Amino acid sequence: MLEIYMKRILIILATFIICISLSGCQLLYMSALAVHCATRPDIDILPEDLPKVIVGQPYRVELTAKNNETPISGFAIESGQLPSGLSIVFIRQESSFDYTATIEGTPKEVGEFTVTIAAWGYGTQCSATSGRRKYIIRVVDSKR
Repeated sequence: MLEIYMKRILIILATFIICISLSGCQLLYMSALAVHCATRPDIDILPEDLPKVIVGQPYRVELTAKNNETPISGFAIESGQLPSGLSIVFIRQESSFDYTATIEGTPKEVGEFTVTIAAWGYGTQCSATSGRRKYIIRVVDSKR
C-alpha cells in the first residue's frame, strides 16, 4: 500500500515541476488535477469470494467493478485459468458507471483453480485506473 502512495506522490511532484512554467489558473488547475489523479482509489472487484461450483451443473456469478470514476473498458483474466467449461463475459452498461462481468458456463472438471481477474477503466484527464482480485475456484463433485 505504501508503494502505491509513493508512486502517487512522485506523480504529483513531476506534474508540479512541469507546471512551474505555467501561470495563474493553469498552474492551479494542473496542480489540483495532479492531486486528484494521484489519489484516486484502485478499482475494486466484487464479490471478495466466489460461491461453490459443482461439476456438470450450470454456474453463473456476477462480478462488479466499484470505485471507478470513468467507464470500465474491460474485465480479463490476468493470470491463472478458469476451469474447463467456464468463461468470463464482460457486460457493458451504456447508461451508468455500473459495470459487470460474469463467470459462467458448466464446469467439466473437479479441482481447485486460482485465477486473477483484472478490470480497467478509460482515462480522461488522468490515466486510467485498474484493479484486480485473486479468486480460488473450487469445483466439487455433486456426489460428495
